[in-house]
Amino acid sequence: MQQIANTPGQGRGFATAGDRGNYRMFKAGADNVPLLISQKLGQGDLCRWIRQGRCGSVGLMLVIGNGWLLWHGAIVIGNWSRAQACSIMASSFFIFSSSRAPFMTSTPDSPSTRALQLLRAELRHAGERRLVLFEGSRSAALNWLSAELPFLSANQGLWVSTKADSPLPALHVATPAQARTWLGRELDLLVWDGFSGNPPDGLAALAGTLTAGGLWFWLMPPLVQWATFADPDYARTGLDQASEHPFAGRLAKILCDAPDVIRLDVSGDERASATINSELGRVQGELSRRRLATAFCVSGGPEQDQLVQALVRFGLGRRRRPLVVTADRGRGKSAALGLAAAELLLQGRQRVLLTAPSAKQVSTVMAHARERLGAQLQSQSATELTTTSGASLTFLLPQQLLADKPAAEIVMVDEAAAIAAPLLQRILLGWPRVAFATTVHGYEGAGRGFAVRFREQLDQHTPHWQERTLSQPVRWAAGELHPPDAEDRATGKWLG
Repeated sequence: MQQIANTPGQGRGFATAGDRGNYRMFKAGADNVPLLISQKLGQGDLCRWIRQGRCGSVGLMLVIGNGWLLWHGAIVIGNWSRAQACSIMASSFFIFSSSRAPFMTSTPDSPSTRALQLLRAELRHAGERRLVLFEGSRSAALNWLSAELPFLSANQGLWVSTKADSPLPALHVATPAQARTWLGRELDLLVWDGFSGNPPDGLAALAGTLTAGGLWFWLMPPLVQWATFADPDYARTGLDQASEHPFAGRLAKILCDAPDVIRLDVSGDERASATINSELGRVQGELSRRRLATAFCVSGGPEQDQLVQALVRFGLGRRRRPLVVTADRGRGKSAALGLAAAELLLQGRQRVLLTAPSAKQVSTVMAHARERLGAQLQSQSATELTTTSGASLTFLLPQQLLADKPAAEIVMVDEAAAIAAPLLQRILLGWPRVAFATTVHGYEGAGRGFAVRFREQLDQHTPHWQERTLSQPVRWAAGELHPPDAEDRATGKWLG
């Protein structure tokens, strides 16, 4: 144990050193009464909050990389490279940056925090999501998010930019180019750093992963600058030499005119803070005024039930009649695949194979299959479920599936448009019953290849192929958004 503070009554503390300077256990408090203890602290870990019995104070330590900091009583102790730390003393919550000076003060009862929490509650009740657009300084937006995000509960959150700049260590991290790897998964918090690049397919794909109550924080220059903003993604498409970008200018106008988009200026002065609280309160108030008596709940509904039945009939039916399922994001395609796969195993099929661009993209399929199998499930892993009768649902990557060519009565392909058309053709011809589920609005970047070229292959090799669509969203309320035309959908006017 190493003593790292020795001020009687205000933070006597001991810690054990861990890997790369992180601390595995911390004890602090007046007269050495334990204030908070964590068995292991690593990158991105957050200490538990434990109330000290004698003094009633609460402490919190946040570890980022090899840095840590604790505020307790009247002293600050720490050793960090880029640490942000929070602690409570009385009713104030202080946020410190690596400059060792507070850059923002926030509390669980501060106006902006309360406004965000009320907004999230109303959005969940209504089954809706919102885009929160930060206009202006990137650093100011990151500071604001670092102060507010710890108070927003999120089961699954994603930061799209470089890992070092993440405003909250608990967030998953992806670069803009990696956005497609999140297809088929669900998020309730998305923080996109537009200064790192804004590939349209990636924006549309990730926006569609948001669940009811989800917030998309988008860091960008002021809207008036979008037409001339040098987006880092332009180099990928050859647009980096253009002096103006009409598409971006049109998108800025659409967002400017959209009443449901929350636009924030987080420059840091008192006037900006009042504007933030007013804007958040405006949207929350509108939701509250049209609040329904019954809260939204995720439910597949009759449309999804009919699809499950169609998939089961297909899996028990004649060979060479592939089934193609298309829909927008959040319509329950993956859930239907999982429920149908489980039902097929329960009705006698011995092996169902599942493929997609990555194992993480079929987590929803596996979760619904696992739930449906219930007591009939004998063993499970992230990539395989086995029933008590020995039947199995197994995930394989497309390349592995084609290389191994395992025997199976049925193959299910999720996120099919993200798989190259030649591979889809080989899967189509390699097994007697193949079902494909996908979105064909270009979110995957290969959407047109699936919609045009692969359909030609279906017509040529399996002319009796079937098609099903899902139109009703299950991830959020059906009446949430009303895009007036395809162009506005493509520009990202709305999230769906």
